[in-house]
Amino acid sequence: MNGLITSHDITKLILESLLNDGIECQAHRTAFQNGKIETFASLRRTCKLRRDIVDECTHWMDDDFILRAVTIGSQHSVRFLLDRLNLPYGGHTAIAEACLRNFPDVMRLLLAAPGARPSQMNNSVVIYASQEGFTEVVRALLSHPDVDPSDMDDEAIRQAVHRGHTEVVRLLLTDNRVDPSNEHNQAIRMAVLMRDNHKVVELLLAHPRVDPSAADNEAIRTMVRSLLADDRVDPSVYNEVLWLKKTKKVCGVMQLLLADPRVDPAARDNLSIRRASQLGLTEISKLFLADHRVNPTADNNYAVRMALKNGHDELVALLMAHHRVKSSVNHFTIR
Repeated sequence: MNGLITSHDITKLILESLLNDGIECQAHRTAFQNGKIETFASLRRTCKLRRDIVDECTHWMDDDFILRAVTIGSQHSVRFLLDRLNLPYGGHTAIAEACLRNFPDVMRLLLAAPGARPSQMNNSVVIYASQEGFTEVVRALLSHPDVDPSDMDDEAIRQAVHRGHTEVVRLLLTDNRVDPSNEHNQAIRMAVLMRDNHKVVELLLAHPRVDPSAADNEAIRTMVRSLLADDRVDPSVYNEVLWLKKTKKVCGVMQLLLADPRVDPAARDNLSIRRASQLGLTEISKLFLADHRVNPTADNNYAVRMALKNGHDELVALLMAHHRVKSSVNHFTIR
């Protein structure tokens, strides 16, 4: 016999006795199970010629082992366990854990398992992955027929937009079920207010369902209002570097909006140019004044009066050069 035990049953009995060495009690169940896991792993490494028999000794394993393997991101362990155990309750806990830890490869293994139902709890997993910007996890989830990224009135796309996750937004927009215009075009209205969201705005504007003029052109109006409300930029302190950086970004997004014929910068009695003039936003005001619909004389030349009052001399000169202002304002009376 060259030292090897050749009886399959005897070998299996010995291996199981090694695994069951000790007495399990409820108080120390976790420690006991961890010890069994270590012993099992050690036997698989050591008994290479009898690994197939070792692999039969898994009757003591329960569903928790899948979750443990997912938690540490062990693809090999997850694959091994899924071949021998069923995903409990559609695998929601394990799938949610793989999402939480951003393990796309583990997620794919779980989604391929029989009975996997990743859409549980109102598709909360794909919504969370979109919110956190886990692009590959979102991609894996979208490939599963059970997942609906439009659940909760398209919450996934709104979360991705709100967090500025460009690639997730791009990915979600390729799914025909996703409607970025849901909730009164909230996605585009949020996007214009987010810093460094230029590309996200571009993606949304390219979608046929998105209307940037929704809610009485709120998108373009709130962009200027956001500068007024930004406590990081105080024009009275004149933090010039931060101010110019902020307005430059706003100008870029503003140009995208103004390029859409549905957007009306003159909405609400030319509120946008009036706000921009009050704050001294010369570059943004130039964009507005270039649009023939904008009337800088609205509300009894409010734009000129506010620019004068706040000492925005460059903007005053710009406004006074506009043909509508020239014909309606008595220069000397204003001063």
